[in-house]
Amino acid sequence: MAKLFLSGGGDAKQTEEIDKEFARQINLSKPLLYIPIALKGAILYESCFEWINSTLNPLGVQNIIMWTDLSNKSIKDLD
Repeated sequence: MAKLFLSGGGDAKQTEEIDKEFARQINLSKPLLYIPIALKGAILYESCFEWINSTLNPLGVQNIIMWTDLSNKSIKDLD
């Protein structure tokens, strides 16, 4: 059965347990797709990418890809 992890807000200490469990559950041989579009206009996407890397890299998640615009993406792009 697939699992869905939802997390948002808080700081690194508040999300530490869910971040660890997330890293344990994903396939580290595949890239992780990060889509911070809910933050559009609130903060710079570069800051989002730095944050996700600083949070997940120490947990073994090294290959993170970020999409900031879904208008030209398709299911095929997820392959």
